[in-house]
Amino acid sequence: MNENFKKKEKLRKKDIYLILKIGKKVHSKFFTIYYNDSEQPKFGISLRKGIKGAVKRNKLKRRLRAVIRKIILINKKEFFLIANKYSVDLAYNNIEKEIKYLFYKIEEDKN
Repeated sequence: MNENFKKKEKLRKKDIYLILKIGKKVHSKFFTIYYNDSEQPKFGISLRKGIKGAVKRNKLKRRLRAVIRKIILINKKEFFLIANKYSVDLAYNNIEKEIKYLFYKIEEDKN
């Protein structure tokens, strides 16, 4: 099974700037999500500069993409996730809980 995201599922640079400028925001201690309504779900990931070491950064990015794979199917939004330096020490289950909580807040905001 190919686990790569398709090009149409990833945010481009101009989309990221647009979301940061006019999109809404939810945040927790570890993550911030900027989002905007869209007909096609798209996403982007960014890590703050405080995360030192390529191994830790790449491990966190892999975990975030795995969680997003589950969530992106049920949300029709463009979203840009920013992880801070404290998120690098989280276990996969805690990352999943945090991101699901943020998406719960997004859905709550919609209603």
